[in-house]
Amino acid sequence: EIARGWVSLACTALRLVLTLAATLALLAGTGLQPLCAALSRLGVPQVLTAQLLFLHRYACVLLEEAARMHTAWQLRAGPRARLMPRVWAGLVGQWLLRTLARAGRIHQAMLARGFDGRLPLQHRGRWRAADTGFVAAWSAGMVAARWLVA
Repeated sequence: EIARGWVSLACTALRLVLTLAATLALLAGTGLQPLCAALSRLGVPQVLTAQLLFLHRYACVLLEEAARMHTAWQLRAGPRARLMPRVWAGLVGQWLLRTLARAGRIHQAMLARGFDGRLPLQHRGRWRAADTGFVAAWSAGMVAARWLVA
């Protein structure tokens, strides 16, 4: 016998997985720049779309810096050295300081190039009849799936 709470948990977890999969599929198929352009055309405040683009870019900066520091640590410590918690804490602190300094340099470079707080989003997609058919077919499929399950 299965309690209703476990079924509810399983349904919620399944919804989370499906939502994340749909989001990743949308990002993989569209790209972040066109997606932010579409969001701004739908009326999402420009500050939020700029934050999404900056978040993506800064995550790449963080990963690049972490890769550099890991390579430097491996070269100094040797290939078989283990990363102890005391060393780990120092590396994380140094990593955050280095990425903060790099972000400042990136910001200065953006200001030097005339950045005024707005990102130019130039993706001009047009809605076609095929797009309407695609949305209608998927909506009909989702409604049919809902009625079959219920």
